[in-house]
Amino acid sequence: MPNDKKIMGDKIFWIVTEGERDVFILDAILSEKTKSLAYIQNGYSKNNAVSLANTLLTTSDLPVLLAIDADTNNDNQAIEKSKEIEALFGSTSSREKFKVVMFLPEIEIIFLEALSTLRKIFDCNLSEPEISVGRFDPKRFLANLFNRKRYSGVGQTASLSGTVYAKNPHPRILENEIKSIIEKLDKEEYQAIRNNTPIAQIESFASLVGKNRLNK
Repeated sequence: MPNDKKIMGDKIFWIVTEGERDVFILDAILSEKTKSLAYIQNGYSKNNAVSLANTLLTTSDLPVLLAIDADTNNDNQAIEKSKEIEALFGSTSSREKFKVVMFLPEIEIIFLEALSTLRKIFDCNLSEPEISVGRFDPKRFLANLFNRKRYSGVGQTASLSGTVYAKNPHPRILENEIKSIIEKLDKEEYQAIRNNTPIAQIESFASLVGKNRLNK
């Protein structure tokens, strides 16, 4: 069994996610209170994250929250995926010890709660059709916006649907680009992200774990 006290210090639960950027986003968006309670661990891929979370549940005394992309916009498919993972975790751990949180379709969806900031950063009036596309494929949406910004002013035209990212099956957003969004979020947008996205589920689990620890 890992030495939880040595690894975690005063933290009382694990958050396992699937990539370095996910860790960066969660560390920037989660409340200070939740971050003071949680150790955010990079699983390096979705499958590895699930495996790591399961290992921590069986080898550590601390609760585990798995936060991953659903990779689908279909609620029923996401629920089914979540149930499969919960069944895996539940085969070795009690239900109150773990939580599965899925971002539909991916974690970048949280930034669609900050349209005012996106409009300011990219100096554009995002139309409702563009926003609808963004909600369906937020990573590509943001990648296209950043790509359009790069090309602006250099004699090239780049639309949301016509960039090199639109043809890329794996659109990439750099950490400093995500940081540029986060740094410009105002208080209301932070609150909207924490209240209206799966981030709220993470905050709620942290609160519950904290209360359970106090009651022991």
